Amino acid sequence: MNDFSNDESQLHPCMADSTVTQLAEANETMTHIKQAVTELPAQQKQVFILRHYQHLPLKEIAELLGVKTGTVKAHLFYAIRNLQQLLADYVQV
Repeated sequence: MNDFSNDESQLHPCMADSTVTQLAEANETMTHIKQAVTELPAQQKQVFILRHYQHLPLKEIAELLGVKTGTVKAHLFYAIRNLQQLLADYVQV
């Protein structure tokens, strides 16, 4: 007689199959985003990382890089546009 359930969610009640799947998909998405960021031109990559990973305000990024805030905005705009193109196969708009 088998005392074990075939339902794997019983093994880890806090981690249902759908949660595990969502975590795996999120991890895969982050991997694609990180790879796409590495493909950006240097200035765009630098501004994007400072803004979205370091959470710095635009004014502070401008001061760090020695450029005007408008220049930072432009690099950020083009970085996001390029990332959208690089990630088009993975993102539904």
